[in-house]
Amino acid sequence: MTHLRSVPVCLVSLLAFWPVTSPPGDAARAVNTLADEYWNSYLQAFPLAGMFLGAPDAPTDRMGDNSLAAVRAWEQKEDRWISRLKEIRADALRGRPEDATYGVLLETLEASRQSRICRPELLPLNQQGGWQITLPLVSQLQPLGTERLRAEALTRWRAMPRYIDNEIGNLREGLRAGYTQPRANAEAVLAQLDDILALRPEDSPFAGLAAPSMWIPSSCGSSESASDGASAPKSPASGVEPSAEPATKTCAMPSSATSPLTF
Repeated sequence: MTHLRSVPVCLVSLLAFWPVTSPPGDAARAVNTLADEYWNSYLQAFPLAGMFLGAPDAPTDRMGDNSLAAVRAWEQKEDRWISRLKEIRADALRGRPEDATYGVLLETLEASRQSRICRPELLPLNQQGGWQITLPLVSQLQPLGTERLRAEALTRWRAMPRYIDNEIGNLREGLRAGYTQPRANAEAVLAQLDDILALRPEDSPFAGLAAPSMWIPSSCGSSESASDGASAPKSPASGVEPSAEPATKTCAMPSSATSPLTF
């Protein structure tokens, strides 16, 4: 998916298990502050990635902005973080834990900047990790154990059509700019979408959110439970499938068997 951006597991570990208090030294404090700022911003910008990483602070009420404008805004943030990081005296961190934080954060940011030349935001069509694969997983992993979490889940689910529309718009912009996926990849995605649309809404992989087993309290002692008046939606998939259908109609098969699909 376009914005399920990767972040090294080692960086997650450093940020999760590092001491809260910074050791003496302006450089060490600056690195910790910058790393915390990056991580918090990452979770806000890519909440689905945060959920898959198991980050407890990842928002559960949104999909994340996958528009091209949001991509450019994130890239500008990355550039500013790199500039600020390079202003820190790396030699002052020798022998400190923050030396590792500095190195991993710099590698993460620079690797992301270097990958921009591939324009992944214009190539979201993916038979292995596209939204038609990832979002059903979200429906199974979405926390629903309290009244608040259930409300947040529905808020996230209602944003799904716009998220898919953005993916389609990004694909069209990619084609305009000359970025296309191999024909075989596009045909594989079309087949997956056709299979989803052929299902009854209650059998859709997007309907995992409505499974009775999902609507249970997060703990036996919770004051909020699945029987506190809230009920599972009849079919979250019913709000998704109308958006999936246009994705299958944006393809016009070219005559050449080796040429890319035109959207």
